[in-house]
Amino acid sequence: MIHLFDVTRFIPFLLIAAFVNTFSAYVSFRRRKYLYTMLSGVLQIILSIFFAFSIGPVLFGLGSLQIYLGLIHMKKAKPIRLN
Repeated sequence: MIHLFDVTRFIPFLLIAAFVNTFSAYVSFRRRKYLYTMLSGVLQIILSIFFAFSIGPVLFGLGSLQIYLGLIHMKKAKPIRLN
């Protein structure tokens, strides 16, 4: 019987996506693109579901931290004037 949500063959791709997402969150935070940091945090939380019994809690913690840091720094950032 085929499992509907069998993701075991996609785990290498999901791991690569998690590492690339973590790196992109770091780069977007350093470039002060806090909205991208928040979106990366949401993606980390979604990816943590697939790794529930291994590194999922760590990914969930990183995603929560990225959303929190994005929210805090978006309030500090000044809007850009286009004049």
